[in-house]
Amino acid sequence: MRIALCEDRVPVVRTLGTAFPEPPFHCSVHSVYPSAVNLVDEASGRLFTLLSDESFAHPIAAIVRYANGDSVQFDTLGLKKGVLAYADDTALVFNCGLRISFMGTHRTSQSEETPPDGLVWDLDAVVDCGEQLSVFQEAAGAALRWEDLSSHHFDGDVFVRRFRTGALALADAFAAHSLEMAVDAAMNLVGLGPGLTPAGDDFLCGFSLAVYARTKQPKDAPGHVPVNFVEEWLKQALEQAGGDVPRTGVVSLSFLFLAQHQLFSYALVALARAFTSEEPARMNQFTKALAVLGRLGHSSGYDAATGFLFGLEPNAPSLA
Repeated sequence: MRIALCEDRVPVVRTLGTAFPEPPFHCSVHSVYPSAVNLVDEASGRLFTLLSDESFAHPIAAIVRYANGDSVQFDTLGLKKGVLAYADDTALVFNCGLRISFMGTHRTSQSEETPPDGLVWDLDAVVDCGEQLSVFQEAAGAALRWEDLSSHHFDGDVFVRRFRTGALALADAFAAHSLEMAVDAAMNLVGLGPGLTPAGDDFLCGFSLAVYARTKQPKDAPGHVPVNFVEEWLKQALEQAGGDVPRTGVVSLSFLFLAQHQLFSYALVALARAFTSEEPARMNQFTKALAVLGRLGHSSGYDAATGFLFGLEPNAPSLA
């Protein structure tokens, strides 16, 4: 009985994101939270994550639970910044003595982390979803609100004015297919706002997912964007954001790097997938996805949802 209990309390990786590094690899702890540990891959210098909640899954994350299914509290396991670890095919072993098993692990399907096919939307659909997003943002006291992106929404708050200016410039740049303007606009949003992943960075991730969806529209459609334009925009934006003096943190840079490669969090893809359905299923799915995104940071998920809707229809906030 004592041995079984011990085995039950062994942390086990259940699933791996598609971009989680393949063993063998060496890494070190970057930061520790109750439900997450950020690690840095020694070879690439890139960030990846251990998570206890599968709702927050993303391409560079591993979902970890105890063998008996209980949730893991990472800040109780003796991990701290700088602790080293090595991974082989069987386990991730930290030099503090913690061992996390890879036995029975499987990779997430790429379809769960890439822009879904078959998105259909119009201005009215985005307006309706934006109004629903506003309800969630109001309840959370989010600094950024959907209606803040309206060109006629005048607010004395410096953050809101800076954000609206950057977002509207980004929309204009994509409408004109001006790569230089688009990169400049992104630089006005990168790192904008407080937190581990500032609102501007989360917004850009959501916006990226939306414009990738627009690449799948017919070439003669007004909102069509060439896929190479989106890829080059993100490539140049990342080069500037992560230069000698980074404009934002390593977590945000990791998510923007994934966006460049059309990889996004499970929850954000689920939000986009709502636009593969007609009403009322679309709003039901959208609301369900918002509820999950609302658990990401203080408002990170809502900021990403704002970027996604704005990326689909930049004029929608003005009609709300």
